[in-house]
Amino acid sequence: MKSLNKWILGGLLAVFTIVLFEGGLSYFGNHSYYGDMFSWKNFGLILSALASATLPLYYLYTTPKPQFGQILWRIAISLGTFSILHELISGTLISFFAPILLLWNTALLLGVGILILFAMFSLGSRITRISKLFSHIGLRETLLSFGAGLVAFLVVMQILMGFGIFYWPILWIILIACLILARKEKSHLNIHLENVNQFLATLHTQIRKKNTWIWMILLAGSLAYFYFGFSHTIIPYPTARDANHEYLYTPKVIADNGGILRGNKGTANAMPYLWHGLIASAFSFWKPITSITSLATDTFAINMNFWSGIIVLIFGIYLIIEALKFFAPQQEDKKSDFSQNAFFIAWGLLLAWLTSGMGAFLLFVDNKTDMGVLSLTILALFSGFSFLNLLYQKDKQEEADKTKKISVYLMISAIFFGFSIMAKPTAFIDLVIFALLMIGLWLNTTSAIGVGIMAIGAMGIVQPLYASTFINPTLGTIILAIGGIILAVGFIRGLLKKKPHFNIWFKNIISWGIVFLSTIVIFKAPRLAYQKIINNDQNWSTFPKTLLLGYQNENLGENSKNQKTDSKPQLLATLGTSESLSRQNTIDSQVLNEQSNNLNLAQCKQTSFDKKDLSANLQKAPGSTLREDFGRYVGFNTKTFKRSGVAGLVLKLFFWKNNHCYGIDKDGVLLCQNREKLSTPSLANLEALKKIFENREGTVKNLIESGFSLSGTTTLDSVFSDLSTYYKEHSILTSDSGFDIPYRYLVPINAVFNWSLQNLSSYYTDIGLVRIFSLIALIGALLTSLTQLNKKLIFFISAVGCGRIIRWAIAAGIVWYGLGLMIWLLLAVAVFFQDINDNPTNNKTTKELGSWILGFMVFLLTSQLILNFLRIGSQAGTGPFGRYKASTGREQKIGSSFSDLTKTTTTYSFGAKNVFDLQFGQYSPLIEELKNRKDEDGVLIAGTYIQYFLHNQKNITLDGLLSQLREQMSDYNSCKTYHRLKNNHIKYLVIDPNIGTVGRVGAGNESLFHRFFAKLDSTESKVQTHGALTMLARFAQDGYLKLFFTNNIGAKYAFSLTNEELKSEFGSLSDADLILLRAKLAVAKFFITQQDTSLLEHINQIFIKRLDKAEGLDDLANILNKKIDAQKLYAQIPTITGGAGLSNLSDDEKIIIAQYLILGQMIKAGQASTQISQLIQESIFGNSQIIALEML
Repeated sequence: MKSLNKWILGGLLAVFTIVLFEGGLSYFGNHSYYGDMFSWKNFGLILSALASATLPLYYLYTTPKPQFGQILWRIAISLGTFSILHELISGTLISFFAPILLLWNTALLLGVGILILFAMFSLGSRITRISKLFSHIGLRETLLSFGAGLVAFLVVMQILMGFGIFYWPILWIILIACLILARKEKSHLNIHLENVNQFLATLHTQIRKKNTWIWMILLAGSLAYFYFGFSHTIIPYPTARDANHEYLYTPKVIADNGGILRGNKGTANAMPYLWHGLIASAFSFWKPITSITSLATDTFAINMNFWSGIIVLIFGIYLIIEALKFFAPQQEDKKSDFSQNAFFIAWGLLLAWLTSGMGAFLLFVDNKTDMGVLSLTILALFSGFSFLNLLYQKDKQEEADKTKKISVYLMISAIFFGFSIMAKPTAFIDLVIFALLMIGLWLNTTSAIGVGIMAIGAMGIVQPLYASTFINPTLGTIILAIGGIILAVGFIRGLLKKKPHFNIWFKNIISWGIVFLSTIVIFKAPRLAYQKIINNDQNWSTFPKTLLLGYQNENLGENSKNQKTDSKPQLLATLGTSESLSRQNTIDSQVLNEQSNNLNLAQCKQTSFDKKDLSANLQKAPGSTLREDFGRYVGFNTKTFKRSGVAGLVLKLFFWKNNHCYGIDKDGVLLCQNREKLSTPSLANLEALKKIFENREGTVKNLIESGFSLSGTTTLDSVFSDLSTYYKEHSILTSDSGFDIPYRYLVPINAVFNWSLQNLSSYYTDIGLVRIFSLIALIGALLTSLTQLNKKLIFFISAVGCGRIIRWAIAAGIVWYGLGLMIWLLLAVAVFFQDINDNPTNNKTTKELGSWILGFMVFLLTSQLILNFLRIGSQAGTGPFGRYKASTGREQKIGSSFSDLTKTTTTYSFGAKNVFDLQFGQYSPLIEELKNRKDEDGVLIAGTYIQYFLHNQKNITLDGLLSQLREQMSDYNSCKTYHRLKNNHIKYLVIDPNIGTVGRVGAGNESLFHRFFAKLDSTESKVQTHGALTMLARFAQDGYLKLFFTNNIGAKYAFSLTNEELKSEFGSLSDADLILLRAKLAVAKFFITQQDTSLLEHINQIFIKRLDKAEGLDDLANILNKKIDAQKLYAQIPTITGGAGLSNLSDDEKIIIAQYLILGQMIKAGQASTQISQLIQESIFGNSQIIALEML
């Protein structure tokens, strides 16, 4: 069998070569932005990082006994050096004093961050010493002590939040107490320090002995990751949506309010994600420090979150060593040392992942907590592999006596797994893989595979997240039974042929499971139970599922509410759930097509409704956030592969029949087989389909039946479109032109090559071309392990494969939903390379082929890392964001005369407020107006970033994609809507019109636009199903709300002009036409094309007509992001132009009146058309828009 290895490796090398050429062309064709990144500036930034790294590396290379403290100082100095070089190359240092302030800010961030991390370590050291966890203190125990301190710190933060005493003085007292504790622990800490110093000495020896350049390149790359990450996270506030809406937002609110806001309708109303504790503490720790720096608390929170990436890097490297040691080939009874080449490959893969588009984006831009979750997962794996190594290194005679001393490492692993799952349920995948690994070691490969199959079946029964799309409960039960049978066979074999220490293994696995469940029950169950009680939720049957696979906080604002609109997503582009179709059609026909007579506002205020009246005829919003996430990160529809080329040849092996439909979804395949009936929408074809599916149940049958009760929601065209979408997403079609394969069957290949993603410049989904070669190597690893009958490798690779299947089921294959799989993948690849290069039983040919493949991976990793750092360099902050790092910027001073209206000066206290005014100036008027609002006057916010900056966070409803608002207005009754919103304490509605962009231009996300705006007919002149914008237009037209503020001139006219004013410009229109017109004006950018600019021309004309009145002055102010008393200012124009000047005006009024007068002069001179057109277009097409409405 082993003779087959050379053929497998030869084939693997051939596949690598083919994929490099064919895949490389596809990769760069769909990642064209890399071409723009090949600039001297970006190369200069990379070289500056490498040059800065020479200081600590030179010391490490030349000093036989390097000291940790000396290394740390040199890293700090080199970070300061890089910071200055970075800003010099970026051109953001605008004065000679700026570098000093830059160094001061960098030193503060680094110093306080290290102080907190050291406090965690001291706490962990104390815990491990007092509890006598370890019988020996080595580097492994030093690292685990930090992990214990980290978990203890997170738990303490949760306690402080829960009791409402999360204030910065208390946190600083705790920090100081930890530092005092460190002094008392000095002798114990010195042992840890000696361990680190000994490690550095060993590292020095290894570097000098062999592969010096490889060591230096990987160390320099790791330091460069730290330098870039630290510098790029010095920003004034989060600039990405997820950070602004959750990952930084919730911790900020908790820190500002001293804990969670129990009973609050909005964010921070219950215990947040576990890692939020670290971020929230950073906000609090930095508050007193703002007196000596211009850096905001947000900056330190973002910067501290970046340390999770460093924890992943450091612990990941040591995890690689532990895993390679465990899987190192054996010779007689002695274990060989691990392969250094395999270690280098795994280190490079880890660095390539952390610096990839997705890996870097998670921390540098989106500030997600996923890397923090991965930190806890890696701690769990590190502790688990430590146990395995210690267990297998013991002499057999001593095993029974000493196993209790080493079992503690396995129990620590269980605790870390518990906390990682509490931080994010997707860490469950990593738990399963490690459990399969242990079961395989305890019993055999058969048992491990059986348990893995059972886990997949359980996903079908439990139905978490996307599981319903891939596996239904019936199929899940069958798979569970099959897995159970395989497990039984393996268990019986294991009992008949017991491995050494069978009973010891059994006790350890049972104990591991008990400790894991105990951790979950102790730290998570009470909170979930408390939430159910206060929410009066009597459904306790879902409690176990939520305990294991649910989020720690089930009431996380918009995410939880939006998911409830479609709890079992079918992942169709335009469908709601099948069970809601008939009810929705009834509502549509009864209500949406019959515009009922509404009461006016005065009459409505005198009318009362009970809860039953108000909830009648409400319908769920179309689409779901889960399904739209799928559209963004995986993609709907299919990828067509040509029959020629390598891909075509491979696919022919599996799908050999031409013009045939393949798939496991019987309804999808049946529709595919009858696809000719879907090409022409007609009742005759619908009748034919009804007959075909008359004995079946499910989504397809419900869709067909909905076609016989057409309404505003359902048209014949839409039914046939939905049916076509269904079969394309649930079957594989072969034809003369090629193979049509759904994108969801191609994960993660579609993400690597960016085939289906809607944004070709999306760093978020760029996981690197090297990922494909890692997956190919994983297949090679499985084949070679089978030929060698290497049981350890077989069940290890099988367990990793099982984890990928589970991720595919519960997370639809979305890469960032299961980051732990990245670690498992690189471990599997490393073990594979170790086996083919260092296994003494391999022949010379096998080893030579292995060396070629190893060289191939080195080339790929080097190329990928260069691309990654070029992309990271291109993301360097420029302009105000770059100048913010040095607290040095330019600000405008407003004068009192027209001749000297603005003057630019340099300020050395350039802070977050300065940057905010430049980026989000449109928010300022609204923030100021809402500053002193009553708590009961709630705000519903959709899509904007404004909620992050509001002073009062009470009663904030986040409705990112307008699901809630659309549902609240879905009976199309203005009076009832008014009472529903009032009952929910909503007074203000704040909307970013740009949230409709993805649904408008993104294939597969049309439901988002239908929910946001409306579903229109093919000419877009009639409403088929109303959405939030058309409902709001009706609401405003009926007199229930008024415009509060907007910088979108189209939206201003939509919500402030009377029916008569609109008719005078657009002609005679019915009430229904006026409603659609108002909605279109509010988001005019979606209805202005090169072929049809009529809407833009009308807006231009309205602006010009109003310009010589106070209304025109107000229009100009709105466009320029200002809110003024237009009537008052307009009345002052004669005195201002008569010689009184600008001295009595505010700065905003000075700017507006100056612009207004200049524009007036240009109109008189006949030179204003271009200027007006530019103003209007910037207002309508700008990315920073806001529409604020107020309930009357």
